[in-house]
Amino acid sequence: MSRRPGPHQLKLELILYALKAHPQGLWVRELSRLSGLKKSTVSHYLKHHLNDKIEIVHQTEHIKIVKLKTHHQAPNYLQ
Repeated sequence: MSRRPGPHQLKLELILYALKAHPQGLWVRELSRLSGLKKSTVSHYLKHHLNDKIEIVHQTEHIKIVKLKTHHQAPNYLQ
């Protein structure tokens, strides 16, 4: 019996849990360490399954820092 196609729910939850715990953002290597997943797995999930939920805070050739998007910010005219 093989696994169902699509993202593995536990891996998604581990990545999201780590990002929620660090709202300022995490670099992918640290996100990998905190979630217990391989760096390549974290990168794959960020790119293919969580791309609409994250924003890139900083990126260079060797470092990428990501954080969860904030969905419930007040419009600029209310601030």
